[in-house]
Amino acid sequence: MNPLDFLKFENWISSREFENSSWITVFRIIKLSDMHLNTISVLGKKESDKIYDKILESSDWNTRFNFGEPYFYYGEEGGDKINVYGNEEIVGIEFEPFVFYRTFHGLYPPEVEIVQNFINFYNLYFVENENTFKALDNEMDEYSVIQITKEEKHMEIKINTRYLRNYLTAREMILILKEILKSVKIVFE
Repeated sequence: MNPLDFLKFENWISSREFENSSWITVFRIIKLSDMHLNTISVLGKKESDKIYDKILESSDWNTRFNFGEPYFYYGEEGGDKINVYGNEEIVGIEFEPFVFYRTFHGLYPPEVEIVQNFINFYNLYFVENENTFKALDNEMDEYSVIQITKEEKHMEIKINTRYLRNYLTAREMILILKEILKSVKIVFE
């Protein structure tokens, strides 16, 4: 196998997940023997259609797995500041988190969460035995909105596309997905 074969993204293309318009993957970690295949999502404020050009013309907006965590920084005017909400402006685009990936220094398994604002927007409730967040409509019918998969080598969150589109429209935001392929260093025992 050529070491650069991963750049063909054959695993994602062959899965043809883009054909399933009912659900969209907003977070994923797949641990392979020598690689991690990751998908992360952030929200971008849609101030105009030029946002698409800004995103595509630069890689400076690169997000990371801990995007959205509050942090301290040194302000331009001097003195320590804190970014409480985790929002950032990069290349003129205001980004905010949509998915949180939280780790606990190996003491507990990592957790993946959708921002509380989305859950509150639809008054979602968690059904533990299904690992699903659901919503009720006015006729008391239940609908699955968020599906969560947690396995040893695979974590994934999918969102019902109809609910996601309505949320993004109401917030005047776009969802930005970033596919990341990360080599894993082999540690010898």
